[in-house]
Amino acid sequence: MANPRLPVLATAAEVLALMWRHLLPAILFTVVVTMPVEWAVDVAGLRHGGDAPLALVAASLISVVTAAWLSAAYLRVVAVREAGGVVGLATALFEQLDCLPWLCLNLLAVTVALLAAMVVVSGLLAVVVVTTLLPLGLLDHPGSVGLGILLFLLVMGSAGAVWIGSLAVRWSLVTPVVVLEGRRWALERSSDLTRGQRWRCMEVMAVTGAVLVVPLLLVVVAAIVSGGAPEVARSLASGGNLASQTLFGFTGLLFANTGYRLLALLAAGDDRPLPAGEAAVAIPGGGALQEVALKAAHGDHPDTAPETAAQIGGHEADEAAEPPTHRTPDAHPDE
Repeated sequence: MANPRLPVLATAAEVLALMWRHLLPAILFTVVVTMPVEWAVDVAGLRHGGDAPLALVAASLISVVTAAWLSAAYLRVVAVREAGGVVGLATALFEQLDCLPWLCLNLLAVTVALLAAMVVVSGLLAVVVVTTLLPLGLLDHPGSVGLGILLFLLVMGSAGAVWIGSLAVRWSLVTPVVVLEGRRWALERSSDLTRGQRWRCMEVMAVTGAVLVVPLLLVVVAAIVSGGAPEVARSLASGGNLASQTLFGFTGLLFANTGYRLLALLAAGDDRPLPAGEAAVAIPGGGALQEVALKAAHGDHPDTAPETAAQIGGHEADEAAEPPTHRTPDAHPDE
């Protein structure tokens, strides 16, 4: 069944409402986990390794894995709270350890694919520039080369950026699909869900992202202009220190609500059966969210959909796929 056109402004407004409702868990995750981890990385000097590139790689891996883990736990908290339930932060962190390796593998696959797309675009730009300017004899004139590169960047570079952006949107639901649907590989699922809606998904992400980024930029500008807290200002501008990594991690947690809301809307009209052996988890309908029906491992069985927050995420998804048991009419009450 085809999904209706995604309402951009209404969806963005619902995402922002989600961010506000679940602001406190994002703050607590940032203070309790992100800040200590990034502080330890800074104290160890991994980001300032200089001649030790492996130290910088290790610092990046620590930050990425921590961000993925926190995003998974945060989405778990959001799902349970939207269903009217309660889950502790430590419990959510512990429960998402089992999906963390698969989530990291999915994110690694997306990163490699996007980097490969960037290499292809850059290579095509270089080839077009050389093959166009060389026959005209303009490669000996630096001004002509610069002008030609600028023109091609404006034309082909814009097209390449749009293509890379479309790939990013295609796989933008990887994290919520892995966490909320319990899938190991989520690239194809994310691609299927966003098909026909990618421009509108991009617009929703642009609106919500602007709401998050604009205040961040204002803080950076205010700190630089006022001359106060110069170390924080330099850290935010460089994107490589404790303050910047912490703030970016916090922003990423809030932005996870966008994926949560988009998955709820796009999966609501999806009637494709799940692969054998996989059981999706219901995304609860709380507030403005709609409920996505549970799909059992071998087909749709609406009567098996869980109705309590305790059945969302973790290993409860496998239990939710089991049909309910019925007592025989003549059974004794004590049996």
